[in-house]
Amino acid sequence: VVAVQPTPSAADLEKLVNDRVAAQLEKRLVELKLAKSAAQLADEKAAEAAVPAYAQSLAFLARLDELMKDYTPALADAVDNTDLLRCSTKDELATNIALSSAAAILRGQSKASERDRERAVGEFEGKKWIQYRLDFSWRTRVVVHEAQYGCWEKSGGDWTNWEPARSHDGCVEQNARSRFGDAFTWKLRAPARETTSMYTGQPVTSPAGLLPPELMRRVESKHVVIPERFACHVIQITAVAGVRRVECLGAESVGAYLRVTGVMPATHIGDVISVPLRGADRDPNGVLSREPAGRKPGWWVVDADGSTLKVETAAKCPTVAEVVAAAVAPKKAVVK
Repeated sequence: VVAVQPTPSAADLEKLVNDRVAAQLEKRLVELKLAKSAAQLADEKAAEAAVPAYAQSLAFLARLDELMKDYTPALADAVDNTDLLRCSTKDELATNIALSSAAAILRGQSKASERDRERAVGEFEGKKWIQYRLDFSWRTRVVVHEAQYGCWEKSGGDWTNWEPARSHDGCVEQNARSRFGDAFTWKLRAPARETTSMYTGQPVTSPAGLLPPELMRRVESKHVVIPERFACHVIQITAVAGVRRVECLGAESVGAYLRVTGVMPATHIGDVISVPLRGADRDPNGVLSREPAGRKPGWWVVDADGSTLKVETAAKCPTVAEVVAAAVAPKKAVVK
């Protein structure tokens, strides 16, 4: 038995041809799109390469400023119902006991609410700047809360602040010298607490304790690419106690300097240098941090080891010998 294939109709043949043509066109469009994307990527890379490396680093810092500009404390709503007293006269408040009592409570609530908000702002400002960090060792930044002991003065019912008595032996000695017998005792002042994260203040065993600094969270959420190295156009170098401060050319509010420890290669004003940034582990503040200037942001600080510093472009500078020679034997002016 031989199976006879049905002869395709003209409509079927037309559909087959159209499908093949459509598939070929779609394939060609994809190829053109990929070629265009590759060309655009090449153009973007070329444009990026045309921008000096130190300018790209400054642009990155400016992006970080943008990310953190709305970093403010989350405050509870102010409680102030004293407006309810707007129609109450002094005579009413003096003669109506219930109204007078309610007025005192409302004013107290308003003041307490304002104090709480001020306290929250103060605590936020005190801890704010540690959140402006790229710290790739953030998991190791913990606070260990050990048990605290103190010297209790029984007669006064309070902890003694006398310096020699702040140790166990000192408290025992103070008690021995007391004219009142058993007047001082060394006892537990605060029990040990669970180890907490330096950045969140939460126990490291909790989800909130496993979070990096606020800046790193915002960098991740906005998919900001951290440069592999930070470039600096050197404008000054000073040294204090073996640590060099290499100030970088900046733009408006973006100021940065490198904090360099260890031995670094010869570097001069005008050089363009670079140090590791992405993934670099540096103690104790991470590879990038922000110095406060009062309550305002100050310098960005990039921490680096001198051995990792590279001179990308050296400035054309006179040698020390040339400077000395010019000072020793200056050229005489020629009178015409």
